[in-house]
Amino acid sequence: MKIHRLTAAAVLALAAACARGGDDGGAVKSRAPEPDTARGVYPGTASAAPWTALEPGGGGGVRLAADGTVSAGGRPFEPRLPLRDAAGSAVRYRISPPSPGARYAFVEGRVPDGASYLYVADLRGARLVPTHVLKYGPTDWVAYASTQPYGLLVSRQEGTAAFFAINLTDGTSKEVDFAALARKPKTAVVDEKTLRWKDGDTFTVSADVSCNAGLEDCRRDDGARAVAHAEVDLPSMAVRPLP
Repeated sequence: MKIHRLTAAAVLALAAACARGGDDGGAVKSRAPEPDTARGVYPGTASAAPWTALEPGGGGGVRLAADGTVSAGGRPFEPRLPLRDAAGSAVRYRISPPSPGARYAFVEGRVPDGASYLYVADLRGARLVPTHVLKYGPTDWVAYASTQPYGLLVSRQEGTAAFFAINLTDGTSKEVDFAALARKPKTAVVDEKTLRWKDGDTFTVSADVSCNAGLEDCRRDDGARAVAHAEVDLPSMAVRPLP
């Protein structure tokens, strides 16, 4: 799991968002984004999608206290985060880049066996809302819609990539079903780095379509790989195959 430092601008935006509280009269604006973030997209690379560690007693714009309290701009968040799991293992936390306007971010905690705790951080409301993806948590990649309160995360497990759309207001998490892109026994594995926003709440993405050679009904000529393309609408999660 790669963890990097947030840029100074991002940290200041996070802290400012929390300090403003529920004041919607002046939305917090971060510094002019890079070309990809202008579309609300943070590609899954270390340079473009840094998550930063949250360590008890650590510094930075968003802090984690020794009792599990997250705070920013002097405002404590509710609820407190568990610093150990039921087995007594320490939970290590990190926070994602914020959404456009610095209203939301994701906070993830992991234990030694890889299991993940995931929350939506409401940076103005000073609250943490539980949400979920697959057991072992999201990759470093994250994207946000610009006109709908949705964040997109990818969770990889056993060679598959599950694509989740998360309602940032209440934590509701739904896996986007790309089954329409491949007929059985073939499967479609989405490449999140190909995501592009068509408008504020619709995006396109490509997937690698192939046949698992271990399946009995996978014929030899099914082994060839192909690339499929789709358009996805938020919040309906409707997936439309593209030519």
